[in-house]
Amino acid sequence: MSTAGTSKSSAAVAAPCSFCCNGGGVLSRAGRKLEDFDVAAYLLISVDNDEKAALNAAKRFVAQKLPTRHSDMLRHAGVTAAEIRAVRESVEKFGLAKASTAIDDEVVRKVTIAGTPDQVVQGLTRFLPTGLKLPIAWEIIGPDRRRSLDLLARAVLPKLA
Repeated sequence: MSTAGTSKSSAAVAAPCSFCCNGGGVLSRAGRKLEDFDVAAYLLISVDNDEKAALNAAKRFVAQKLPTRHSDMLRHAGVTAAEIRAVRESVEKFGLAKASTAIDDEVVRKVTIAGTPDQVVQGLTRFLPTGLKLPIAWEIIGPDRRRSLDLLARAVLPKLA
């Protein structure tokens, strides 16, 4: 079974934190520490009791947004230029709906936290070492958004408290 925890998404949050905090970073030069701040990040979360359904629900969003995101952010998340190009070309050639069905699950895992409630807990837990204190569920998607929101509230958040 694959897990959301295999994602490199947390690296996209850690990279700016390391720029500010490590060595001669901005915060240390100002006499401040990362712990002095509430670091927030918008996260794309797709949750369902069926891992494949959660991944598939995220694909249309990924197909739409991936080609428009900043390349450095995507690079930190582990997305290659070839993967971005393939998604962009597929959307241009086949349209959003058809192209989204062809996106590899591993690409989706790189830029989302998607899967079962336990996998989403694992994915969110990966962000703890980055200094992230305020994860913002920027987009909650799933086969049924209302059910996904309920799963997030009842099956994910209590395990993080």
